[in-house]
Amino acid sequence: MSHQETTDLVDTTTAVAKDEIDLLNKRVETVLPMPQLVQVSFRVHYITHSPKQILAVTGNQQELGSWESFVPLRSVEDGFWFCTVSLPLDSQVEWKFILVEEGRIQRWEECENRCFTVTGQEEEIHLNRNWGYA
Repeated sequence: MSHQETTDLVDTTTAVAKDEIDLLNKRVETVLPMPQLVQVSFRVHYITHSPKQILAVTGNQQELGSWESFVPLRSVEDGFWFCTVSLPLDSQVEWKFILVEEGRIQRWEECENRCFTVTGQEEEIHLNRNWGYA
């Protein structure tokens, strides 16, 4: 191998290595850390008056609809409704149960907003509440 061929090979190898490093750096810059999530279960007793009615939860967090939409609960037994939502660690959560019929909110709980903080001290949070009692 001539001196020129060796130099060309080194230059090509260096260029490839530099391109790979640049690509790796770009990947590192675009990868965001995944937020830690905590499973929060909501449970309430409420007797609906129509099969078209469901219970749901809404709140200030995006995962709860940001007060504009909601997360439906499912009827589990004897008038109890339940759902589980993943919320980010260190979230300050305000929320309420709502009554929904045909996709529209028909009734909000009459109590003040319910509040809690997702601290991460537990892997799951269970919120068993009565309608209207904050």
